[in-house]
Amino acid sequence: MIKEQKLTASCYIISSDKASVMFGCPSDIIKVLNAKHIKCPENIILPDSFFQYGLNIAATEFPVANFLYGQSASKTKMNIIGGKDAIERQKIILGETFPFLRHVKRPLWTKDARTYKYLTYEKFIRSKKPIKSDINFIAVSEGENFFIGDICVQKTGKNKFKAISLNQEINIDLTLDCPPIPYFQIPTLKPLPHMKTGIVVIGVGNGFSPYEENSSLIVFSDYIPIAIDGSANQRNCLEALGISAQSIPIFVLTHNHDDHSCILDLIFSGKSIHLLTTRQIYESFIRKSAAILNVKPSVCKKSVKFTELIPDKTVKLYNTTFKAHETIHSIPCIGIRIGEKILISGDTVWGTTLLEMRRQGIISESEYRRINAIPKDSKAQFIFMDAGGAPVHPQIEELSGLSAQYKAKLILNHISLNKIPKDENFIPGLLGQTLVIESGYKPISIENASDIFSNFLFDKLGKTWEKICLAESVLRKYSRLQRIDLSSKIGIIANGTIEDKHGRTLGIGDIAGLLGSEAYRAISETSLLLINRRLILECLRHEHLLETFEHAAKAERAISEMPILRRLTQTQIFKNRKAIKFLTAAKGEVVPFQNQIIKSTSLCKSDRGQTILPNSVIYIKNAKLTFENEAKIVSINFDGFKKTIPSVLTKKILEGEIL
Repeated sequence: MIKEQKLTASCYIISSDKASVMFGCPSDIIKVLNAKHIKCPENIILPDSFFQYGLNIAATEFPVANFLYGQSASKTKMNIIGGKDAIERQKIILGETFPFLRHVKRPLWTKDARTYKYLTYEKFIRSKKPIKSDINFIAVSEGENFFIGDICVQKTGKNKFKAISLNQEINIDLTLDCPPIPYFQIPTLKPLPHMKTGIVVIGVGNGFSPYEENSSLIVFSDYIPIAIDGSANQRNCLEALGISAQSIPIFVLTHNHDDHSCILDLIFSGKSIHLLTTRQIYESFIRKSAAILNVKPSVCKKSVKFTELIPDKTVKLYNTTFKAHETIHSIPCIGIRIGEKILISGDTVWGTTLLEMRRQGIISESEYRRINAIPKDSKAQFIFMDAGGAPVHPQIEELSGLSAQYKAKLILNHISLNKIPKDENFIPGLLGQTLVIESGYKPISIENASDIFSNFLFDKLGKTWEKICLAESVLRKYSRLQRIDLSSKIGIIANGTIEDKHGRTLGIGDIAGLLGSEAYRAISETSLLLINRRLILECLRHEHLLETFEHAAKAERAISEMPILRRLTQTQIFKNRKAIKFLTAAKGEVVPFQNQIIKSTSLCKSDRGQTILPNSVIYIKNAKLTFENEAKIVSINFDGFKKTIPSVLTKKILEGEIL
């Protein structure tokens, strides 16, 4: 007798009296299992497509860590099972974080004299919790049966499996058909105040602790939002806070553990990301990302603008200084000072454990003093301080021994909030908690509105909209999930995030309802600048731009109905509007297409024998299509988009992947 238990949209456990198998492995699955008090199975089945709808559903890093450090007393082997390609990619991913495991692909950073020392640190940490267990990789072919106890598992197709026991059969399909809903509900949060300098806490948890988001911050410096690390639900958290991922120009990566480096979903925010980290961490991130995405590392590099941080040297970007320092961790890791007032400790050994490393000669006296001095830094006003517990992290009991003036600076991360002493001065990092160092609120006026709403419409209209449109505009606030009526107005998003009926999100500076009423709702507390649509249309006519914007609006509506293209932003669609065409075809007409993504209202057949169903989205490299009925066609030449969207996204769209 076998039982099926669905944990999330991309994860199932099939169990019997003798065996337990987990199908799919999303990034936060250990947090889900811990919340449900379920022991992680020793057998994990991988899908063929790891990355779907912004989520890695083959994220075995924390199940492996949980097995090695948490379950090794009773178990000796964990099996990771999947197709041959999936297994080879998984060996690369796990090699970057567990280079000591047998059979993994040894990371390049272990061959670098500057970072080889991290293997010494890792060996010391591992000696504190002796590991008896091992990871076994099993590659299976389609149609092949393999047995796990009394459960027979068969790979039946791409992302598809069948579990069989006696007369029972359970089919498992690990292909997501829509964006997954986060297991841990994102709370209702207020939009952020305008800040010149400050911190917004996204999460202080780790890959094990239930209920808390992973360790992440948004740091504001001279009004610029800077993302520090990222978690599996980062996009959802940002939207709840009214922050559009497109508005973040800089991402700092402290290290490559999954509870800090889940930023792939943000890479697909509509533009290439600007990544600040060390060369070794960057290269490791690229290799790991390429394996998750199933692309060449060179493709990932084209989607990331990289600025190298050299420890103890200052880099200046956007009028802000960044200075990294190396930490003592199991893989290459940095902390970082942003400006003078904000310090990120980075995951690090600290306190008595660090002293033991000094006594054994693993680290130098200067390294010991430098790391141990972090919470006593005199320049920083706030310190995001690692506090997860020995041997890898500082113990809360030791941090409690600091004086009150030091503790009042510390935002504790990597620790369950209920373990932070309530009668001490520590700052618990609640999701959405905002610490303003220097406020910078500017009310909307004709003088500053152009700076606030920098977008394609106002770039085209110039000063006209300031003089005419703003004079009759009104700023209105909407609560979370409230319906937004734009029957006679357009709405320019001043703060927050909204979505249309297709689930497409619009963020700060985007325009809703430009050429017609659409169904929108606020997905966070939101402020919209409402302007009479008639005035905007008159301005467009006066500037001979109406036809241009009508075409762009039509293109945006068409793309919102194509799942694989919904991540394209308003600005991208507008800039590439000439690549989007609307065609008609008569019944029986033959139309050639080359390097096009198309969607048609009619069934059609290609000269290569392929049948294309109505309203399906497909990439045509070079073919002639015969339409069985009169058809309306959306045709997109993708060459135009390559210049403005990440190359990873371009490649996946052309391959027909669902992102």
